[in-house]
Amino acid sequence: AMIARVALTSLLLAAVGIVRTAAQDAPPARDSADFTKALITTDPAAGPAPSQESITAIENAVLATHDKVVAAIESLEFGTLAAMTISTDRGALIADGRVTLSRDDMIETIRREFAPLDGVHHTFSRRHVAVLSPTTALIVAEGTVDARTHDGGAFSRRFTQTWVFMKVDDAWKLAHLHSSTPPATLGGR
Repeated sequence: AMIARVALTSLLLAAVGIVRTAAQDAPPARDSADFTKALITTDPAAGPAPSQESITAIENAVLATHDKVVAAIESLEFGTLAAMTISTDRGALIADGRVTLSRDDMIETIRREFAPLDGVHHTFSRRHVAVLSPTTALIVAEGTVDARTHDGGAFSRRFTQTWVFMKVDDAWKLAHLHSSTPPATLGGR
């Protein structure tokens, strides 16, 4: 775990220009695959850069897992959500400024927030995957959640999110979710 944190930290520092590497001497990345290769190859201990095929396979696997996690949340399948989430006590969820440290508390927070609802549906207008390593990926997403309440009401709310997924025992699992509601004045939206 410590090695993964050190590698991730060096990757992120290099990505923002704090650490200079050979990968940064290359022409600027033009797409997410080039950016991913630059991130992964920043750490000399990471070995050779993965092929575009393996990056695409990771992106697809992470998106498929993301779809399953969202479906579990929408259908209130908390056992499924727990099975697809890494057990942690170091920050499973940040929602609109509130920090929830453990997986169990995250699930209880979602259960409580969704209790007055009859139905929930997420529509993603954008989802971008950044493969940080062969076992860690980040999704940056935005969209709208539509919900119906028990008393017949309905509402729609925009969201922005970051999701961190990690590969554990050959399965991609949710490690962290940060979800916020952007202010109506942000970017004129």
